[in-house]
Amino acid sequence: MAAEKRNVARAIRLSGRVAVLAVGDSESDLPLWESAPNKIVVGAREPQRDWPGDRTLRVDPGDSRWEGIREWLDAKVEAVGVRDLPL
Repeated sequence: MAAEKRNVARAIRLSGRVAVLAVGDSESDLPLWESAPNKIVVGAREPQRDWPGDRTLRVDPGDSRWEGIREWLDAKVEAVGVRDLPL
């Protein structure tokens, strides 16, 4: 799984596109997190210490509210359509 995610991150980079957000919950997601400036870590896994705190959001599926996640996305991720995501 990690190898496939590395290939996805590499393909994005080679195509000239930029990954603006990576979301994951496990070690296999490291290639994706490393390729994007904005990171969402789902569950109990702690973000890496060298990831910028202002660009990393930890989400607990049982406690986090969509409104807070949406506000973070709106502030950090400059992507078309973020404001239009349904609540």
